[in-house]
Amino acid sequence: MKKIFTIVIILLCKSLHLLLRILGRNGDALPGMLALKLCPGILSRMAEGMHCVCVTGTNGKTTTVQMLSKLMNERYGEDLMKNTLGVNLPQSITFEFIRNTDCLGRMKCHYAVIECDEDFMPVVCRAIRPKTIVMTNLSEDQVSRFPSVEYVFGRIRSGLEACGGATVLCANADDKYASRLASEYAGKTLLFGKADGNGNDLCVSWDGMVSEETEDSFSYSLAVKGEGKMNLGSSIPGTFNVYNAMAALAAIKALGMRTSDYVPYLKDVLPTASRMETFAVDGIPMRMALVKNRASFDVMADYVASLEYDVAIVLAQAAELPDDMDTGWVERLDLSVLKGASHIKKVFFTGKTADVWYKRFVEFGFDADSIILINDNDSLISAIRELRLPVLWLPCYSESIRLRKCFKL
Repeated sequence: MKKIFTIVIILLCKSLHLLLRILGRNGDALPGMLALKLCPGILSRMAEGMHCVCVTGTNGKTTTVQMLSKLMNERYGEDLMKNTLGVNLPQSITFEFIRNTDCLGRMKCHYAVIECDEDFMPVVCRAIRPKTIVMTNLSEDQVSRFPSVEYVFGRIRSGLEACGGATVLCANADDKYASRLASEYAGKTLLFGKADGNGNDLCVSWDGMVSEETEDSFSYSLAVKGEGKMNLGSSIPGTFNVYNAMAALAAIKALGMRTSDYVPYLKDVLPTASRMETFAVDGIPMRMALVKNRASFDVMADYVASLEYDVAIVLAQAAELPDDMDTGWVERLDLSVLKGASHIKKVFFTGKTADVWYKRFVEFGFDADSIILINDNDSLISAIRELRLPVLWLPCYSESIRLRKCFKL
């Protein structure tokens, strides 16, 4: 009877999803919410017997999942389920499992790569019991929807504890919270990070060097314990993505896969939505990358400062979703890297909290002619067209959704 009830719920949710898609709505969250309402234990039932990998942390979750999915797909093919679109709340994860069931409610896959929001780690981990957990980092600046950064750390730790000691933890040794989680965990841990200062404890390490770099790619080397040094290529710009690659490689080591057999496939992983994706408007090259906290801003500031051609920046910031509401960190930004980059010809500010950003740039002494506060979308696009320069869009999450609709991405 319980099995029949589960099948009915699955069919109902799939039908609801189809209806929402016909109506032009995003159909992932609502069917998952319905499933959890009707049967709170449905996620546990569907995940039973599966080998799940869970990726969490403030930055890099989606790109890490994208990379790890590519590597695992080369081994498991259609036997792999992945949520690579950045949907990471329980209702969306639940529907991802439902999507991967047949008409009798049976899972089509035995392996899964799941991105999970930090706050919901205990709930999701109790349900899917991941065999491997990857923690990228924990930013102290993105706590607007949480009581404190220690609260967020506690949620991740509770998720890990809910899995039992058999779970393998892959953690960023260069992040103080990820490395702290690893030091407190009694089970098996695999660390990744910069070679300097971490001794011989790293499963995957990077010497911090880039051997070759172009506008859309770069090459570097990683050392993998037990396998030696290997050369990698990335089609996702920004050396900060090396950490995502190391996280993915540590995870496949945890799965018992030989890293050297899968490293070449990382070159095939392309930027995903709002994460260094490229497009063009009237022939003007554009790139979009999320900026939702100080950590993500700092890496993007370093990236744009490293460019060797003239460029314009658009900081599109609002406060419409919980992740975007805390702007206190903006007032503490060190903008020296950007101020010293003469190839940054214009910085535009748009969105409901654009004035906070504009004020910080004024306080830092930017030339008044190089920074422009402009909230009218048509005027902004006209100004960009007039410049005829490549543009780097740096939106928060809610603004990235609006911009992608605007540009029909």
